[in-house]
This record gives sequence, C-alpha cells and structure tokens, in this order.
Amino acid sequence: MASTVRKTSDMNDGMILAAKRSHIEQIPKRSRQDVYQYFKFYVDKAIEAISEWQYRVKNLNKAYQLPINNAKDIQTSQLCDAVITSPPYINAIDYVWASKFELHWLGMVKNDQDRLNLYSQEIGTERLDRKACQELGITGNAYLDKLIENIYFCKNYQASKGQNQLRSRVVYQYFLDMKNHLMKSFNCLKFGGYYCFSIGDVNKICGVDIPVAQLLTELACEVGFRQNFQFHLLLKNRKLNLPRNVNWAGTIKHDTIVVLEKYSNRSID
Repeated sequence: MASTVRKTSDMNDGMILAAKRSHIEQIPKRSRQDVYQYFKFYVDKAIEAISEWQYRVKNLNKAYQLPINNAKDIQTSQLCDAVITSPPYINAIDYVWASKFELHWLGMVKNDQDRLNLYSQEIGTERLDRKACQELGITGNAYLDKLIENIYFCKNYQASKGQNQLRSRVVYQYFLDMKNHLMKSFNCLKFGGYYCFSIGDVNKICGVDIPVAQLLTELACEVGFRQNFQFHLLLKNRKLNLPRNVNWAGTIKHDTIVVLEKYSNRSID
C-alpha cells in the first residue's frame, strides 16, 4: 500500500522532504486506473517473492514471523530457524524522517509527537544525553574504540561545535545496541539456525571510515555465531535522493551480505 501511494502521489521516488526539486523530472499525472495497476504490480511482486522463498525452503511444515516490535529486545517462547535483517546505516539516513509519510499513511503513528518519539528508540539515534556525549565511549573492541576516538578528537575532520563528540557517541551507542540485538537474536535461534544481515560496507563519519559489516561480524562472532559466508553487492540504483558531495561523509558504494550460523546451544545473558 505504501509503495502504491508513494508511486501514484506527488512524491518522487526516494524523496525524503516533501518539496519540489529542480533536478527531478516532472511528476506525471496518475489516474485511478494507474493506482489499481500499481497496487496489483506490487502485490504480484510480493506473491512472487513469497512463492520463490517457499520453493527454496525444504521440509517446512509451518512458516511464521515472530511478533517483534523492538529489535533491541527480541523475546520469543518459540525458537526460530533464521533471522534475516538489514541493520540501519550509522549516521547516513534519518530513518524516521525518510519514512515519515509511510508511518502516517499506514497508521503506525497517531500524530507528529508520536512520530518524534520514535527517534529516541532507533538504533543509531542522535537523540542522546548531552552529558553522555562529552564522555569518550569504550566498547572493549580495540579497533572500534580507536575509530570512535578518532571521531571524538577530530583526527580527520572537525565539524561544528559538539558535533564530533555527538557523532562519536552515536557510533559507540550504535554498536552497543547492535551487540545487544545480536545476543537477543542468538538466544531466539535454534541450534544450527542462521542470522543473515545486509548493510552498507563502509560508513564515513567525520572523515573516518567505519567498516560496519566487518565490525558487526566481529561482534557476532564474539557473541557466539560462526561466519558461514559473505559477499558484496554493488549499489547501482539508489532509492533515496541524498546529496553526498562532501568529502567528510562519502557515498556507500557496496552492501555486504553476511550469513552467520549458531553452532552452540548455550544461552547468553
């Protein structure tokens, strides 16, 4: 439904802010018939994807999706076979703002305040305590902590007042939350179950390259997962119209897909 509304409304594909852009071509006028045709197109795509998935999964007696409302606190009484996810980029996309219209269209938020409250719940949120941002975060991972330190002390780029410290804390909190998520996911998987994720290979924050996929894989292995395989996917068609003509932010060129396996029955606290 959200895809149909965006495609047949005055919103450009990938537009975050509802404003006219001179570099974007004129939006064609859509008819009621166009709306139905696009809706059918997206429904058919979903049915095709589900059919292909079911064909590939053998000996599947029952498929179900866990009722998860918070990735930071996954709890289930029924162990699952796989967790498939795409963690957020760090400091690259304002997810709540990017999905602002979809949140309202689908009734997932009641009003603007309800939507704004989502910011503090995000993994990678910038709504952090100011006092905490003055402290240099330490994760215990030597390589990651060095990157966090480089951002904090403006080793590669000095942003406006307080921004380096904020970005440093965002990176610290992001990996803290993701490790907690990985631990929760580990506990909800069966022995031999898989955790699969897709994410941008490298984020550049204040001039510092953060190899997100590599670091998340390391954290997952610390938790108890074993890396099965990974591959890179070249990003040819970008969905969001985000200008990246600055040397301290950069553009994410590849997604990395990583498959991890739970090979231990132990539970993690």
